[in-house]
Amino acid sequence: MARQSGLGREARLHARSLHAANVGSVSLLAGLRGRYEQPGQPIVISGAIGPRGDGYKAGDMDATEAEDYHGVQIGSFAESDADMVTAFTLTNIDEAIGAGGRRQGHALRDLLHGRDRR
Repeated sequence: MARQSGLGREARLHARSLHAANVGSVSLLAGLRGRYEQPGQPIVISGAIGPRGDGYKAGDMDATEAEDYHGVQIGSFAESDADMVTAFTLTNIDEAIGAGGRRQGHALRDLLHGRDRR
């Protein structure tokens, strides 16, 4: 049992580190956008998510697993100044459905849904 709680603690630390990296990266880009964005030339900040495993091997992930897995990172982007989330090399349709389902709970554009940033 102690081993599992140690692994759980490690997973929580990893999640906090990932959150800090995502929010910090977007914050850096938002600062640059504030300095360089011009009227009629918007700078869009997109948070990127990718496959759980190897992007060149189809994985087994159902939509619920994908929603939970990608939800952590999508939630971080939703709390930041990111305008959208982009998914790259997802290996199966259920992973894409799950990631898209998690995004719907946040005011972020994705590959299929958009809103103007004006």
